Amino acid sequence: MRIEIKDKARCSGCAVCKNVCPKNCITMTFDSEGFFYPKVDKKRCIDCGRCYKSCPVINSEGENRRGIIHAFAAENNDHDIKKESSSGGIFSLIAKRFIKVGGAVYGAAFDEKLKVVHQRATSIEEIAKFRGSKYVQSDIENIYRVIEKDLKDGVPVLFSGTPCQVSGVKRYLSKDYANLFTVDIACMGVPSVKVWTKYLEYQKAANKSEIKSFSFRDKTEGWRNYSIKINFVSEKNKTIPAGKDLYMAMFLSNTSLRPSCYDCAFKGLERVSDVTLADFWDAEKVLGIDDDTGISLVLTHTDKGEKMLNDLYLDNLLSLKEVDIDKACAYNTAILQSVKPNVKRGAFMKGISKLNFLGAVDYAGANKGIARLKISVRYKLSKLKNRLKKEK
Repeated sequence: MRIEIKDKARCSGCAVCKNVCPKNCITMTFDSEGFFYPKVDKKRCIDCGRCYKSCPVINSEGENRRGIIHAFAAENNDHDIKKESSSGGIFSLIAKRFIKVGGAVYGAAFDEKLKVVHQRATSIEEIAKFRGSKYVQSDIENIYRVIEKDLKDGVPVLFSGTPCQVSGVKRYLSKDYANLFTVDIACMGVPSVKVWTKYLEYQKAANKSEIKSFSFRDKTEGWRNYSIKINFVSEKNKTIPAGKDLYMAMFLSNTSLRPSCYDCAFKGLERVSDVTLADFWDAEKVLGIDDDTGISLVLTHTDKGEKMLNDLYLDNLLSLKEVDIDKACAYNTAILQSVKPNVKRGAFMKGISKLNFLGAVDYAGANKGIARLKISVRYKLSKLKNRLKKEK
């Protein structure tokens, strides 16, 4: 029995079907929008049905989801690590705990070409690459298989990812492991690899340099007013307020997200993970604390999750304050519900399949602000100059 998600828009691209196939006849390929989808080599398929049985979307009603035990406002007591993190720096504490006992940590990181992929880390230095948000769908590749080998070898494993990816690893393993700890995030949705790639091409061309490093959530100007920070090989550094960056504009306006993200099968307080991590936006309204360096909202779902938070707290590594979950979620609705697609999504994605990044934004008319107008004028002038050069 082959994969049977009849509505393509339901597929989250978690890649569990690819990893679980005993004949390796499933590959993850890009569609015109740049999202991963499974493709089956029908000549090699033996109709074993493992892809169907393992799919977390098809089998979402049969998942062992657990509700909330406790909800906490949390902060890493190491302010340097917290500064490098998206919010309160809690993931780094959990990851460090696994490294110290000889474990392996899996998370999303940039590779040398700034592609976002899930990687394995076994040292304190390596887990730094997992810090900070990556607003792109990560490539799982064959990581579920590597995780299974670690678990069977008795290695303590920490896996972090989007809710669909955590469900994917659980469905792939098809059994509980005492040495597995999972963390999911409050995910609004994921933009496509093609959108990300074309945005990078635009930045490299506009700045006439390759990119050395990239941060989606630089907190130099504060947590609330975070910025995009790009370091170029030319030694030029560029900081753009998130509200003025075109990539973030497409992301935050729900224009560049995967179709399944608009009807996500993994929303809600019940999760398959041990812990859910989120930004505690507007914490001052709930906690009365005006902290602009970042606070995490941590939801525990299992005894393992509870023990981890308590142990870190008792070791004086983090600050914890229990909060009312309804009040906390009121300022982070991505935990509970899917976003609605922007009316300009179709036009933008049609443009991204054929045009460069700025061309797609122009085609969709997706951003009419002053900052966008300036960029548009520069872009059109550049096109005019190139045309005049060719005519000469």
